[in-house]
Amino acid sequence: MNPRGTGRGFLVSISLTELMMILFFLLLLTAAVQLARAQEDKERAEQRREVAEERATRLADEMERLEAVREEIQRRINDDEDWMELVRDLERAHEVEKDREQLESALEEAHERDQAQRDSLQRFAEVLAEAGAQSPGEIRDAIEQLRRERRYFERRAGAGPPPCWLSPDGQSESVYRIVVGEQALQVQPAWPDHREDDVDRMPNARALAGRTVTLDEFRVFAQPIFDQSVRDSCRHTVRIADEARTKNGYKIKRQEIEEYFYKLEERR
Repeated sequence: MNPRGTGRGFLVSISLTELMMILFFLLLLTAAVQLARAQEDKERAEQRREVAEERATRLADEMERLEAVREEIQRRINDDEDWMELVRDLERAHEVEKDREQLESALEEAHERDQAQRDSLQRFAEVLAEAGAQSPGEIRDAIEQLRRERRYFERRAGAGPPPCWLSPDGQSESVYRIVVGEQALQVQPAWPDHREDDVDRMPNARALAGRTVTLDEFRVFAQPIFDQSVRDSCRHTVRIADEARTKNGYKIKRQEIEEYFYKLEERR
C-alpha cells in the first residue's frame, strides 16, 4: 500500500465533506433570506390590510355623515315648502278678505238700489199689464227669476265676484273639466252648447280646451281668460277631477287652478 496515495484520498475526502457543509450552509442561508423576505412581505401585506381597513372605516363614517347631512337638507327643504305653502295660504286669505270687503261694500250699495229697482220693476209690470204686453202672472214670474239670481249673488257674498255664466235657474255653468294628474292637467271642454258664441269671445278658451298641459303652460293659457273675467267683474267656473297619485300633487295643482277659476270638485 502506498502511504502517499492514502494521504491524497483522505484530503479529497475531507474536501468533499467540507464542500457538502458549505453547500448545506449556503442552502440554509438562502432559505433564511427567503424566509426573511416572506416575513417582510407578510408584514407589508398586513400593514396594507390595516391601512385599507382604516380607510374603509373612515369612508363608512364619511358616508354616514353625508347621509345625515342629506337627511337634514331634505328636512329643511320640506320645512321650507311647508312654510312657503303657509305664506301662500296667508296671501290668498288676505286677497279673499279684500275681495270680501269690496263685495260687502258693493252689496250694501246694491241693497240701497234694490228697493228702488223693485218699485220700478213693479210699476213697469203694472204698466205692461195694463198695456196688454204680458199677463201679471208672467211678469211676476220674470221678477221672481231675477230675485232668485239676486239671492244667488247674496249667497256668494264674501267669496269674490259672481260666476261669469249662470243657467236660467241660477246655477253656475262650467267652461272646462280639468283632470288633475300627478305631473300634468288634462283640460276638457265642458261649456254648454248655448255658450259657443261666448267661448269665441274668450281669449285662449278654445286653444286651451283639449290640451294636456303642465302648470306653467296652464298659467300661460289661463291668464288672458282670467284677465277678461276681472274686466267683466266675474269669474269662470271649472269642474275638477282628481286622478293624481298623491294628495299633495292634487292639492298643489288645485290651488293653482283656484288662482284663475272657481272650482267644482267631482267626487271619486
